[in-house]
Amino acid sequence: AVAFNSGLIDFGNNELTKIAFARWYRASATATNEPAMLHYRAKGTDASPTDVVADDGLSLWSALGYNAGAYHQAAKIRAEVDGTPGSGDMPGRIVFLVSPDGSNAPAEAMRISQNKSFIARGPTIFGMSGQAILISGFSSILDFGQSETRSRLTLEANVSGGLRILSGPTWAFVLDAQNNQALLQHAVAGSPGTARSLF
Repeated sequence: AVAFNSGLIDFGNNELTKIAFARWYRASATATNEPAMLHYRAKGTDASPTDVVADDGLSLWSALGYNAGAYHQAAKIRAEVDGTPGSGDMPGRIVFLVSPDGSNAPAEAMRISQNKSFIARGPTIFGMSGQAILISGFSSILDFGQSETRSRLTLEANVSGGLRILSGPTWAFVLDAQNNQALLQHAVAGSPGTARSLF
């Protein structure tokens, strides 16, 4: 059922409500009083909610298309708990999933984690000719790969004005703008390792 309450519309649990078009509108002189869509998630029951935990889903947007007598999944966007929550602490991530050609089962294509890291699955193209990626702030990282111990390519902005290009967990090509030098560096976890000048 659909309930109207002080400007709010509540859709009941597990009930199919058909809406062909939806528009959110709000007039207000306050800059932060924009129209909002809020998804609340708890475990337990409505009468006795309990805490969500790491990796729990918080919200799901799903798109389906009709073909051959049925609806099929094309894409999803999920919001999930990304870490251990606590009082005043709810780390989150957004996961984008798409169905590849020949399938109706969306698989993860991209995610943005609670530490603002960006992970793209599969071949990735950024922009077009003449465009570039701008990463702001010190120690910004653009990371392509599966894990810390497998093949990966990492671009890391250095606080001193340099750039590190890492291949895998141990090798790095360093452009040191402060000292005007290029270095090949071999490191282990927790240590910068030794560096050898290339020029």
